[in-house]
Amino acid sequence: MIIGETLPPTIDDLIGAEHLKSRDEIVVIVGVLVVLPLSLVRNISSLTTSSGVAFISIVVLVLGVLLAGPDEAHTQGLSFDVSKDLTIVNKHMFRGLGVLSFHYVCQHSCLLIFKSLETPSIEDVQDVSRLTFALVLLFSLLIGVGGYVFFGETVSGNILDNFNTHSKWR
Repeated sequence: MIIGETLPPTIDDLIGAEHLKSRDEIVVIVGVLVVLPLSLVRNISSLTTSSGVAFISIVVLVLGVLLAGPDEAHTQGLSFDVSKDLTIVNKHMFRGLGVLSFHYVCQHSCLLIFKSLETPSIEDVQDVSRLTFALVLLFSLLIGVGGYVFFGETVSGNILDNFNTHSKWR
């Protein structure tokens, strides 16, 4: 979902490749060239580099939204009014449930992570799991709350869609 929604406009903005605008083509290409080779490794510790790149990408995305969001929202004439816009329960509160539940589908990797540790122990796996869940929670809250505060009810499920195509930040 993320690849199909994010890469086509990004590729168009960066290199203007007309023949790579189809979501289905992008998903197949990334699946075959990136996901398939990564899923065929025997030891999960060999994914250290790709995991590091993914982590840095997430940090850049979160920082980008937090730093560029206020300026972009101001450019679009959007503002956040605490008394009017801050509601805990509304008809749209479950929109992000699919994304949040996706964070928990990787639990099958726990045994692989256990086996990849230098000295496998339950305590080490618990430490890794706590740190991972804390970071996922932190990043999810930062980008979710930040996106809602900046763009209010108009926030898109893909936070990058809220940024104007011709924005200096995009």
